[in-house]
Amino acid sequence: MHSYFDPAGFSALTESEKRSAEQNIKRMITDEAS
Repeated sequence: MHSYFDPAGFSALTESEKRSAEQNIKRMITDEAS
């Protein structure tokens, strides 16, 4: 997850890993809001 916010780490992620991180972040925000 931390690699998602690190430019060097982000470039090393696969598309699948990026998508997974995005979904996790969205889920965390949704859970916090409720």
